[in-house]
Amino acid sequence: MAAIGLDQILELLGIGYNNTRVAYKFSVSAVLTSLLIFNLWTYYGDFAGQCRYGNSLVDRFASYMGSYVNTIDNELSVYLLSDDLYFYGSHASTDFLSEKRKITNFPDPIDMLAPVSGETIIASPERIPELEEWARAHPGGLLQYQYDCATTILLSYRVP
Repeated sequence: MAAIGLDQILELLGIGYNNTRVAYKFSVSAVLTSLLIFNLWTYYGDFAGQCRYGNSLVDRFASYMGSYVNTIDNELSVYLLSDDLYFYGSHASTDFLSEKRKITNFPDPIDMLAPVSGETIIASPERIPELEEWARAHPGGLLQYQYDCATTILLSYRVP
């Protein structure tokens, strides 16, 4: 419908396709290019650039977790320090992005977890301080922070 409207406007201005093809093509190209620039600027500058995407931090956490788990290069267990808001299984995006890698929810205190070398522990935003403290008591592993704009959304620790 937009194309028909644009064609009608150009016809009214005397720039019809049958009359002046070069001017018609130039006008249509200019309109489409300006729409492309405006949409890219709006999306990346005002929307994604200002962290206005997604419904909530919980939704975005599920996507970050799925993407991160997909980068783990071993088949060892992955544990999520879960709670009532952040837990594996709440969003299908996690399975899709992780290629259905199994993640084990661990709602108990981290001291009750006995991971083996190479396993990965992921902390939700509410439990990041708990994992940081545990990692200091069990040094030698790899800590990785994931950020959602200015907010730390995920912390992972690969056990040494």
